[in-house]
Amino acid sequence: MDISKRFGTSKKLEFDGVWQELGDGAAIRIARWNNRRFSELKRQLERKYRAQQKDNKLPEKIAEQVIVETMAHAILLDWRGLELNGQKLPAYTPEEGIKALSDIGDTDKEGVNMGEFRDFVAGLSMDANNFRLEREAEAAKNLPASSAGG
Repeated sequence: MDISKRFGTSKKLEFDGVWQELGDGAAIRIARWNNRRFSELKRQLERKYRAQQKDNKLPEKIAEQVIVETMAHAILLDWRGLELNGQKLPAYTPEEGIKALSDIGDTDKEGVNMGEFRDFVAGLSMDANNFRLEREAEAAKNLPASSAGG
């Protein structure tokens, strides 16, 4: 068995991301979980909040904020055809990504919990099959326009 064919992934796709079609013309471009950019940014943000740690752990809300910010900068890289609360999302920026990945309002009472979207994006980014070597050649042939391009 050739383990590079069975288990090998493209470092380029892991870092630059792959488009995942969601249906109805919507798609997101995601990078691999724990890619270099993700790991470095997560470490930086955790250091930033180190003073708020208790028993060497960040409070839950801050830990969630760290993951959301890290995902918006290093995992969710682009989108097209998405809406949030009935409004078409603007071209992707990390700031817009933070909004889409964050809970809206007071989720303990009447807000909107965006955890399912976060988990969906995270799940796609952790699936090695999305970054297999054969997808690199496929991705080069099918480069869709980014959100900035229409």
